[in-house]
Amino acid sequence: MKIGFLGAGHLATALIKGFLKSGLDPEDIFVNSPHSAKKLSEKFSIKADSFQHLIKEADYVFLAFLPNQLSNIFNDTVEKIQADKVIISLLGPTSIDQLEKFFPENKIVRAMPNVNAEFQKSETALSFSHKIDLEDKKLVESLFNRIGHVTLIDEKNFPVFSALSGSGPAFVAYFIEALSKSSENKGLNSVQALASSLYTVQGTVDNLLQGSSKPKELIDAVASPGGSTERGIDFFEKSDFLETVDQAIERTIGNGNKE
Repeated sequence: MKIGFLGAGHLATALIKGFLKSGLDPEDIFVNSPHSAKKLSEKFSIKADSFQHLIKEADYVFLAFLPNQLSNIFNDTVEKIQADKVIISLLGPTSIDQLEKFFPENKIVRAMPNVNAEFQKSETALSFSHKIDLEDKKLVESLFNRIGHVTLIDEKNFPVFSALSGSGPAFVAYFIEALSKSSENKGLNSVQALASSLYTVQGTVDNLLQGSSKPKELIDAVASPGGSTERGIDFFEKSDFLETVDQAIERTIGNGNKE
């Protein structure tokens, strides 16, 4: 299995790191980028390659540049990708229908991983074009399972999944920073505050993933009636915390639809 990345931004780099940690051979990973390919090649022993050679050698071609660059990169003057190649798009709001205008003969996958792929903890959404058969689907799923958890979704749900999982790491990090800063302001040093916030969030996630509790059940178990935790939860509720999160997701979806 040979994979090639057209573009080498933060997400592509995270995927490359995750795939290498999962055991993919560096010799089977190609990257093309005017600014970052050489640096990534030297750091990870992957192959910095020309556009033409990459699309010839790779079985799976990742589109990892900015969405608005698609028409410039794949115009009528460039070499077309062979029909037997699988196109995996990381181009955010770009739909399969839009991609098929540029790659009418190819099998197309629309993918939404996140930067946690570097640590093999990505939550990745996948949708497939009608040309993809069952064997191809399994191969693509197995590829992304190397870097985390895979969810198959209807393409119409990509905007909300993008806001939840694509942008989600930033939202979760924002909440962790708030916990950390508040604890630091109240006496913990910065190292203690951040470490305690991180381990608390990590432990809570493991609790929910490995146990049978839903978030509300865990909240009720910790927030004893009349206790200090309940006072904190009451303040969240009075401050419309759920509405704030809902509006953040809504605005993220809105921006994604405009890109």
